[in-house]
Amino acid sequence: MTIADSFQPVGAPFDEVYSLYRRSRDEEPVFYSKDLQCWVVTRYDDIMDLLRDPVFTNEGTLSGFNYEPETEAILSSGINWNATSHINGVEGAEHQRFKKVLVPILSPVRLRAQEPTVRAIAAELIEAFKDRGHCEFMKEFAYLLPILTMFQFIGFNKQEDDLEQLAKWSGSTFAMWLTPMEPAEQKACALQAVAYQRYIRDKLNERRRNPRDDLMTEMVLAMDRGEIDLSEDELVLMYIFTFIGAGHETTMAQLGNTFYQLLLERGRWQALLDDPHMVDDVVEETIRYDGSVVAWYRRVAEDTEFRGFTMKKGEFVVMMFGSGNHDECKFDTPETYCPVRSNRERPLTFSRGRHFCLGAPLARLEVRVALEEFAARLPGVRLAPGQSIDMAPSVATRAIERLELQW
Repeated sequence: MTIADSFQPVGAPFDEVYSLYRRSRDEEPVFYSKDLQCWVVTRYDDIMDLLRDPVFTNEGTLSGFNYEPETEAILSSGINWNATSHINGVEGAEHQRFKKVLVPILSPVRLRAQEPTVRAIAAELIEAFKDRGHCEFMKEFAYLLPILTMFQFIGFNKQEDDLEQLAKWSGSTFAMWLTPMEPAEQKACALQAVAYQRYIRDKLNERRRNPRDDLMTEMVLAMDRGEIDLSEDELVLMYIFTFIGAGHETTMAQLGNTFYQLLLERGRWQALLDDPHMVDDVVEETIRYDGSVVAWYRRVAEDTEFRGFTMKKGEFVVMMFGSGNHDECKFDTPETYCPVRSNRERPLTFSRGRHFCLGAPLARLEVRVALEEFAARLPGVRLAPGQSIDMAPSVATRAIERLELQW
């Protein structure tokens, strides 16, 4: 059986999926998957060539699955994200238009300035379960830290906004891109996605009437004055997809993967306790070793040849970032977890080039602060014995569904 016939990484355990990646790099580094209905590319250098080549475009890659007619009707009552531009679905001048807006807002300096907020949120979350002796990490910490951070960054607060409802809306909207669903679930998520859009629009209008010192006011007033080149529909989707969606789901998953890997072998966690200054190395190695974004898509803009294969216009290509992060040609002993690597080739988890994730500094900050706060407040934390580690069913991300910790 060829790798193309057996390639089933979705939801697979860590050892199984990375063994599958290794076999693909060795035997069929480029192949067409009938199950995924796209080309699959698994070697680091091949992925980098795809990221650099404009014939492999982001345009049309985030249109979601083929929705049921009833779901399409629900979505059409809101903002049509297939017809409305957003930064992850455009190229060229359109892409630069969005980056001109986002780069000052998501500058590393501005994101690093969020550290006191991130630390306060992390400390509050830990204190809520500290005396209990156990927690379900994904629900009680990993899910909440990035979304509460981003909500505060934007201008939401728990005194006025139902942050739990906002988080549910965000999860449902993001799922419509990444998770295969039955028709009933698809319809339910579509209803929540539209409700989410309406809520954001109402908040923008409220900021117009009653300006505040927050990002939401800053952006809507700049848009109204013509200082930033966005339509209101584009601004609504920017909050939903770029700030909250991309800034939440993937960081939540990375937090889960990081704590799981560190606690899986006690020596990894103990090494961090013994030398807190290695925390940045630990963050970087875990982003490589067990990254939350293991794949991302491009679409073929015109018929082209790639590594001896003819790829047709309109076909999808999935770049297996997780495989590239374990490529023996780029990383010494890549299957070994080793924070003190001699070669620090940047992992592909945040992508590279023109579509590099602008929120990467914030994601790294949140993971670092989480590790520091747990090390300081719960140094005896460990994995609860006997639990099953199940992964959410997604091609693009590896996210643990539940992670029981105790101390």
